[in-house]
Amino acid sequence: MITNNWMFDIILYLYALSLLFFFSDFLRHDRHVKQTGTGLLAFVWLLKAAFFFTRMFAGDYVPVLTMFETLFFFAWVLVTLTLVFSLSKLFSYDLLVFVLSCAGFMVLVLALFNNEATVPSGNRLPFSDKLLMFHIIVAICSYASFTLSAVFAGLYLFIHQRLKSKRWSVVLQRAPSLDRVEKSSFVTAVIGMSLLLLSLLLGIGWIIVMGDWTLAFDPKVLSSLLLLAVYAAYLVQRASAKWSSWRLAQLNLGAYAVIILNFVVSMSLSNFHSWVWR
Repeated sequence: MITNNWMFDIILYLYALSLLFFFSDFLRHDRHVKQTGTGLLAFVWLLKAAFFFTRMFAGDYVPVLTMFETLFFFAWVLVTLTLVFSLSKLFSYDLLVFVLSCAGFMVLVLALFNNEATVPSGNRLPFSDKLLMFHIIVAICSYASFTLSAVFAGLYLFIHQRLKSKRWSVVLQRAPSLDRVEKSSFVTAVIGMSLLLLSLLLGIGWIIVMGDWTLAFDPKVLSSLLLLAVYAAYLVQRASAKWSSWRLAQLNLGAYAVIILNFVVSMSLSNFHSWVWR
């Protein structure tokens, strides 16, 4: 066993197996292989849901407060997005499904480095506060949307480079058009930015309720504002049509790097948000 929890081990094994099926479909374009991978991933989603709600009812709180819980919920959202695109009959996003599966699996593996048995202590903050819970959940969903946008941006750069160098392959034949990929990257970035803004507003509302305005100057809050500004710059440049789609995709990936910085800040520099990870 990898962990001390048999359900979490099963989730990992089935997730890894579904990833292998998606990779096989990515190479050979086998419909039955893709269906098997999708079925395994659906079972992973159900197990994640059972794990999440079991922990929620057992601990009597929404489990998004520790590092393990946050990464687990983040991975669950990514699995949901992967399933949506895998089951979609309107577009062929096989390459996206594979890359998104890899991202979700890596996030889940990162959760292994944290103690799943750790539960937050209610002595320091009012964890039952619904406003605080919504703030965290919406923030995680915004990061998932930004992740999807970054994956689309990466696919755009990959497909564009392949077409420019005239390196034809089966992958390109099954890939969506550059215009569709670019628009998808833009739409998911808009959704992510909207969710992030909503999360910040919920956080401000919670600060007002707490009556401690020093929390507004926490490094995590400031880095989140920086993240919002970077994505706003991306949206402005996209709306102005002054930058090429290639440069916009690069800016999108650069903005996602700020998300990683935001994550590091919350772990090491934040005096307030550090409670989330302990």
